[in-house]
Amino acid sequence: MTDTFEGIDHCVIIVRDLDIARDRMARLGFTVTPRGYHSDHVGTANHCIMLRDGYFEVLGIRKPTEFNADWQSKLEQREGLEAVPLASNDLDFAREKLAERGISLPDAIDFSRPVDLPGEASEAVFRIIMIPNEFSPHISMFAIQHFTRDVVWYPDFLDHANGAIGVSGVIAIHEQPEKVVPAYEKLFGKEAISRSDNGVEIDTGGKGDIQFLKPDAYSDLYPNVEPDPAANSPYLAALKIEVADRDSTANYLNNHNVPHIVESRGTLCIPPLEACGTLIEFV
Repeated sequence: MTDTFEGIDHCVIIVRDLDIARDRMARLGFTVTPRGYHSDHVGTANHCIMLRDGYFEVLGIRKPTEFNADWQSKLEQREGLEAVPLASNDLDFAREKLAERGISLPDAIDFSRPVDLPGEASEAVFRIIMIPNEFSPHISMFAIQHFTRDVVWYPDFLDHANGAIGVSGVIAIHEQPEKVVPAYEKLFGKEAISRSDNGVEIDTGGKGDIQFLKPDAYSDLYPNVEPDPAANSPYLAALKIEVADRDSTANYLNNHNVPHIVESRGTLCIPPLEACGTLIEFV
């Protein structure tokens, strides 16, 4: 297990229209936070789906900036799962550990966003360090340290009609997963990487794993789900969400006529076209 990070902090689904994305997530049974507006130099806005263990967000560009230029470019091709920020309780420690592995990181960026809580206005404050693309191929990554966890994980936003309780992991499709190993070994440590005939799995140091699967292995895992037609391998394809009780989740989806597929292993899959370009698997 890596000792640099504390697992996946959250996941980011980039979208072209935040109103549509908010409504789609609400239809899937998620409690969606009010819109947040990041600092001007970041230039983005979002709606969060806060879970008891991690969270994910739908994020759009409100003001083109140098910081979000890469996301602007990617949105010209498709919406979908794009970033996997890593949790850190001490960014200085993380920087030191990565420096020992030969990874030089840019300066930390401080940013914030207002948060509308019931009966009051507050502010979520973060510090992030971007991880160079050469050490996180095909996934946008940064390490993030929260300074206002009580604001971000506000109790009123943690209960979801679909029973979601945590981020379980993400899956990327890659024709040759072995090619990503040297970079991720450097980022997470050699002991964090597991290989199989199907692909590569990465232990992030806490909750939430990252898998790179060959296309055939991905198709075998999700035989009844049509991949996003706008996507080209390699790309992040699936977000796994842990639920308290899959039968209760199925009842919600059935009662609200939400298109989904029940896989042979019992998990429930929302097709990418119903979830902003991302396959969401309730596990």
